[in-house]
Amino acid sequence: MKKCISGIALAIALSQFVSISSYATVWKQDAKGWWVDNGDGTYKKNEWYKDNGKDYYLGADGYMLTNTTTPDGYKVGADGAWINEKAPLFDYQMDEYTVKYVDHWIQENFSDEESLVLLYEFSNKEQKPVTPGWSSIEIEAYQNGVQLETTGISSSEISYPWDLSAKVQNGYSAKVYRAFKLKDRSPVSLYVRKHSWNDKFPTQTATLDLQK
Repeated sequence: MKKCISGIALAIALSQFVSISSYATVWKQDAKGWWVDNGDGTYKKNEWYKDNGKDYYLGADGYMLTNTTTPDGYKVGADGAWINEKAPLFDYQMDEYTVKYVDHWIQENFSDEESLVLLYEFSNKEQKPVTPGWSSIEIEAYQNGVQLETTGISSSEISYPWDLSAKVQNGYSAKVYRAFKLKDRSPVSLYVRKHSWNDKFPTQTATLDLQK
């Protein structure tokens, strides 16, 4: 089956498709979008589907996802095909600024205790300079349901300074880090949200597997 999921080429390919089996899968389209008919009265959903060397994700309702991030963290483009680029573990967007995951590693703190170093990019959209450490973004880390303490680490091994206290000008981004004292090597759950007394803002979550 040769098809290209893009505009007229896809429509022509689908219209000319001839099933060689009574149970062959086939793309179908309606006003809402594209889905994959299994040929037996069912359709694919909550899964990846490979076609003509490309991967497409069919959502909970069976429709192909486009221009978004899939539930398992991968980006798909306007044609629905997987973009070979793993989405960041978190990318929290606010009117004033954004924070996006960059990297993490394990490093000893000043007391020689294993600590998680979380590196992220802070982007300032406010007109005035903003200090990442004093912004209203909260990033919390948990292991087995217990919140991890923040800790200090030596930056002597870091090639350039990442500082929560440095001011970031409007329209600029800076890579900064937070360190958390680890209890063990079990997975770490991250919670990223805007600080609020009434918890009315959404929370992004992510999990770090420290064994990898």
